[in-house]
Amino acid sequence: MPTMFRRKHAPPGYLAITIAFVFLGHHYYQNNHDHYHRRHRHAGGSGRRIRRRIHQSLLGSSSFLEEGKNTEAVIPSRGRIYSNFRAFRLDWPCLSFDLFRNKGVLNTTCNIGERDSRREMSQIGGWIRLITGTNSVRANENSLVLIKTRPTRVRCSGHVEAESESLGDTDDNNINDGEDGNIDFSEKKIDEEGHESSEIERMLRWRHEGTVNRVRINPMDPSLVASMSENGKVYVFNIQRALSNLEKANGPEMLSLRPVFEFCGHESEGYALAWSPHHNGTLLTGDIRGNVYLWRVDISGEYWRINEQNPFRHHGSVEDIVWSPVEPYVFATAATDGMVRIWDVRDTTRPKITFKAHDDHVNVISWNRIRQSSHLLASGSEDGLIHVWDLREIGMMAQSQKQKDGVIAPKPIASLIFHRGPITSVDWHPSEEAVLIAASEDHLLSVWDLSLEEDGQNRQELPASLYFLHQGQQQLKEIMFSPDVQGMIVSTAETGFNVFRPVNL
Repeated sequence: MPTMFRRKHAPPGYLAITIAFVFLGHHYYQNNHDHYHRRHRHAGGSGRRIRRRIHQSLLGSSSFLEEGKNTEAVIPSRGRIYSNFRAFRLDWPCLSFDLFRNKGVLNTTCNIGERDSRREMSQIGGWIRLITGTNSVRANENSLVLIKTRPTRVRCSGHVEAESESLGDTDDNNINDGEDGNIDFSEKKIDEEGHESSEIERMLRWRHEGTVNRVRINPMDPSLVASMSENGKVYVFNIQRALSNLEKANGPEMLSLRPVFEFCGHESEGYALAWSPHHNGTLLTGDIRGNVYLWRVDISGEYWRINEQNPFRHHGSVEDIVWSPVEPYVFATAATDGMVRIWDVRDTTRPKITFKAHDDHVNVISWNRIRQSSHLLASGSEDGLIHVWDLREIGMMAQSQKQKDGVIAPKPIASLIFHRGPITSVDWHPSEEAVLIAASEDHLLSVWDLSLEEDGQNRQELPASLYFLHQGQQQLKEIMFSPDVQGMIVSTAETGFNVFRPVNL
């Protein structure tokens, strides 16, 4: 366990982990289930309406993890486990999404009156704006989708309330105890045009050629969005008009947007895509043949220059790419060869560091964005393991103990062993240096706090740093912390989206 974090115990009377059970009905999209599982990072189907029941568990036993069993737990008094929750789904599941910073969106949009802008800014903590892309079995039915939604406040009286105050208000004095602590959520299906849904404030969409494998927002200019398609092409869209329309109460929901640029240089599809947070218009894309291309926008801003003749190369499929949060020319890649490589964009000939991260495929990586902890990198693998790496130690090892093949084999400073399926997504908390979340194909979303230690009271056979579990979504694909709302988590899965904030975050 890393020693750079201040150790802390779980709060008195509150276990270091809270388990959220959400019992589901049948899987969505039964007819499309096979197509979902054929996708490399699958994100399956949909179907009839379901009702969700959330329970809090005191973990009387660990039998809830036994294969094929769902165990309802005791509900303690004042047992709220979510402060906010929202569930919604589209006609097709989504493999990927990205979140807008609300301030950036409001600064980018046009045609918003001064009074409306002030009102939006006063409610900045209440709205979640995201872009996602669909995974339809019919390539010509896919689209990119802009969504604006607002999680509801969860009360223990058996109902949810519309969020009218800041999401930062979690005063327990405002909680009304229910008889059993159960909360029911009814979902309304969104039709092809996006009508008849109280779960989404506003939704816009436009056609996309092929399944959207990955979508990312330019953090330095949120009007630019890049997407990777199953057809191997990469598209860049200017969505400024769409962002403006998203803030209007009325207007067309189906837009006609064409990409301002498309790249056909990848010989196969890919899932790795990352905009630079340091240089506007700089983009990295990686494919399943191990090629990584660097995009730089031309000084005219009209087209991109791409290193097609000399890409960065992996020996396996490039699964993920992430930029250093502090070094403007440094990025990391993860691949199916079990390696993580650290690169400098100014040198495409070889990586600066190559280390063996896992014995199986490295599916995802996440770089800690907090400056004082920017030496920490988390990785998730096909075998369900999550490792946390100290890049300072790895850098020193690379200088002093480099092997003949240039590959080093460091030890992680933390190994998070819990999940029973491949890790599909990891993300560090934007302001809590020791907190990260992970999603797995075992249908669990886990929250970890690396600063927690055993307090001598928790006799469960569970990791001490495992802080919260969210269950109820099938085949989780991607998860993120909200950049604006403290502790808010967004996740996409075969069964749709969840937007929630655990009460203990």
